[in-house]
Amino acid sequence: MENTRLPKSIKPRPYWVQYLSAYIVFLLGICIGKIRVQGRWNIPKEDPVVLASNHFGYIDPFLLVYAVHRPIDFIMQKELSIFESKLEKFTGVKHAIGVANATDALQLLLKAGGLSQGDEVIFCSHTMVATASAVKFTGATPVPVEAGHDHLIDTISIRRAITKNTKAILPTQLNGRIANMDEITQIAEDYDLQIYEDSAQALGAKYKGKSAGSFGLGGCISFYPAKVLGCFGDGGAVLTNNDEV
Repeated sequence: MENTRLPKSIKPRPYWVQYLSAYIVFLLGICIGKIRVQGRWNIPKEDPVVLASNHFGYIDPFLLVYAVHRPIDFIMQKELSIFESKLEKFTGVKHAIGVANATDALQLLLKAGGLSQGDEVIFCSHTMVATASAVKFTGATPVPVEAGHDHLIDTISIRRAITKNTKAILPTQLNGRIANMDEITQIAEDYDLQIYEDSAQALGAKYKGKSAGSFGLGGCISFYPAKVLGCFGDGGAVLTNNDEV
């Protein structure tokens, strides 16, 4: 096969050029955002993103960059606590805790629930691999079962999979749908099992007026850009009504 070369006009730029361009845009965003906050628009500094969206009907991207990076805090900025409070109100849970991503959120939740080696957790096979890996992270054994006609966990399959080692049921709430939580709650009560939710892709979904992630011990939410509510890079949250978690 003859060697072919890309035309010079479509050759990719060197990595250092791409990084330098991104850095310049980043600095430009901070500078322009600062000018817009302090300049002729006369927007107060306290919460420029919220105020900008109120003034103009959309969130200004330059103000967004400025608002996130102005405090010189790389973690635990006040914007996080503000967002957590709003997420609690939106989902109706007592506690929303921001973390790096939904996988971490689920791992932390399962670990806080006391799962350990020798335990079995029933989950739906129609899910992302992170659901099973989060169970494995605790030392417990993930037990996959079939999905029903709604592509969510099948409650009949749950009952068939229960053994003396089963400790929890982990339904995945997916694509704006929520599993039959009445039946799942009944199964959990019948066999003294915990309920966790992989609600990473179910922000805003409700079952009989109750939000995804608010059943059982709690759930997780993903803010990966492809999810319902995306962020810059990656992010996640633990949702729970349990004070001890």
